[in-house]
Amino acid sequence: MDNRAFRLLAQIRARQDSCGWREHGFRRPTAALCVALLLMLVIPNRASAQATATLNGVVRDSSGAVISKATVTLHNEETGTQRESLTNESGLYVFISVQPGEYSLTVRKAGFTTATQARLHVLVNQAGTQDFTLAIGSLQQSVTVEASAVTLETANATLGTVVESKAVTDLPLNGRNFTQLLALTPGVSPVSVAQNSGGAQAAPVGSFVFPAVSGQSNRSNYFLLDGIDDTDQVFTTYAVAPILDDIQEFKVQSHSDEAQFGGVLGGIVNVVSKSGTNQFHGTAWEFFRNTVLDAKNPLEGVASKLEQNQFGANFGGPVILPFYNGRNKTFFFGSYEGFRRAQPSAGAFYNVPTPAELSGDFSALLQGSNPVQLYNPFTTRPDPANPGSFIRDPFPNNDISSVLNPGAVSLAQAVFPAPQPVVNGFNGYDLRSNLTPQNQYSFRVDHNFNPSNSVFFRYTSSDQTRVGTGGIVGETATGETFGKQYVLSYYHQF
Repeated sequence: MDNRAFRLLAQIRARQDSCGWREHGFRRPTAALCVALLLMLVIPNRASAQATATLNGVVRDSSGAVISKATVTLHNEETGTQRESLTNESGLYVFISVQPGEYSLTVRKAGFTTATQARLHVLVNQAGTQDFTLAIGSLQQSVTVEASAVTLETANATLGTVVESKAVTDLPLNGRNFTQLLALTPGVSPVSVAQNSGGAQAAPVGSFVFPAVSGQSNRSNYFLLDGIDDTDQVFTTYAVAPILDDIQEFKVQSHSDEAQFGGVLGGIVNVVSKSGTNQFHGTAWEFFRNTVLDAKNPLEGVASKLEQNQFGANFGGPVILPFYNGRNKTFFFGSYEGFRRAQPSAGAFYNVPTPAELSGDFSALLQGSNPVQLYNPFTTRPDPANPGSFIRDPFPNNDISSVLNPGAVSLAQAVFPAPQPVVNGFNGYDLRSNLTPQNQYSFRVDHNFNPSNSVFFRYTSSDQTRVGTGGIVGETATGETFGKQYVLSYYHQF
């Protein structure tokens, strides 16, 4: 538990209201204390820091002197929420745990004109610097910079590349797996070796990349989803894959010397999911592939048989109820994606007993150019003509009915399927297609109590079943890969 937690507990015990407890219904200190303890116990301390950004800067006047106690307002253009900070004696302001998105920064100070930096694009895990220079004048005078600002990262030496939502959704991806985009980052080699070459326990559909970053092993990476550990601890792939249209952006960080990213030598893949905004928005999709639409194999003259559907929808916006208007305050975002694939397998070929053989008649083995004679094992005895050797009596016409066990025959009749026409020496074959149904769900709620307090909750679930031949007709092999992730994050600014 860090110092912020102790300070929060001290304020609650002292019945102070700097964090807005009473304003939002926590009138009894005991109840507030319980809520605070619950949040601190179930939420990792580093969660919010890893999926957010930091903004800082220095406010000066036209002579270059720093301005203290200037009010800096950070306004989220999509949700309407805002936060405030005061510059210190050195003219420095800092905003931590800033959700990625579009913002504007406004600086106000009595005796100076108001300055606004609009269209400020904040990226995940960014440590951006935005300085201001205020001219002498009144607060009613304002200067607004409309051009897109390029924020400098001077707070650390992080190396990494951010892939934003447009690239995630617009670039063609076989199977809609975001890891294919990891190869867009410098220093990333799309090498999937050993067990990771098959996707390991992640069981991805379509194409995927679990790469080697900065020359390290492809099992030296770390995956984060909204700041929460999303790494499979055995193969270091992701544990739960986000739905592609749910991704706001992600960053591949190849220089992991920051304390919050310890434990791995390779890359940090930091994914941020979308949240609702003040505008209702949604998307629906269907990606369909089958044999008719696929190109023919130039060597075989036919296309490989395939039936594949990948479909889904998402929707988000403000929470609007008959008794509550959540604009600028409460937002939701939910999504579903389904995947269905039927693809031929290599098939299972085998031999099973024929009805004649189950009755003891193996005379068919005596036919052909290589006849096979069966011998009665119960007549085994020493060969008087060859000391040390043994002889046995042949079954007349290969009829072994005299030694068959009725129970064993009944078991064979129950277990083995009926024989089929012989193909390439096999009288049994199972050519069923491999079926892969998958369902993914995700739901997120964000609520802003006031500029100093906010919370969000997300639930993500993925369930994939694989069905194929069990080796013979009538037997089925199944496998299942499932994952769930719950995230509850509370932010308070002291």
